[in-house]
Amino acid sequence: MKEMKTRILTFAFFCLSILFVFANHKKFVSNQLQVILHKDLVEGSYYFKNDQLTQIDINFPSLSHNMIPIRTYIARHYLNQKKYEDALYNVDYAIEKNPFSVYSFYLKARIYLDMDRQKEALNYIEKSYLLSNSTDYVAALYFTLLQENKDYEKLVSNYSKVKNSLNEIIWSYYISAINSVDAKIYDSQIFEIKKRYNYLKYNEMFKEKI
Repeated sequence: MKEMKTRILTFAFFCLSILFVFANHKKFVSNQLQVILHKDLVEGSYYFKNDQLTQIDINFPSLSHNMIPIRTYIARHYLNQKKYEDALYNVDYAIEKNPFSVYSFYLKARIYLDMDRQKEALNYIEKSYLLSNSTDYVAALYFTLLQENKDYEKLVSNYSKVKNSLNEIIWSYYISAINSVDAKIYDSQIFEIKKRYNYLKYNEMFKEKI
């Protein structure tokens, strides 16, 4: 009986060891791919081909080291290929895995924008902006779409989020959008916004510059 228990424990330990080695190997391979995918994103390049994308294990792990879901990176490549259904399928799955991924919502907005569906694009870039109003590329697209959709009330109301920003990129897009607002309706607000911008600019207070 004792010998049987020893055999069972030995076998169980062996199986766990195999699983541990297998899991670590998959994680190692995934980490290597993540480096390339992230480099693609930062450099604006597209290293992976379509057949290579389907070979990436998207379930283990499902999130990259910076918490951007693996499927978000894949969706970005499908967008570049104008395979919108595949891009949306993957980014939706990604958002389900991490509903706080700023870039995932931003990417979904870019997909809809490429499909000429501006209302959906504005909806998702707003979600991205609400998660992180200090991310300049998100703010840039958000203010641009608000301007194009002539949502001046929302543009003006976002001053409270922009006011304390020291990012010149965010301010440049915001001011550009504000310049399209009807000054007769929002005269005092526009005056205050431009006064703040000029104060930051002429006192060289921007930490992140264009």
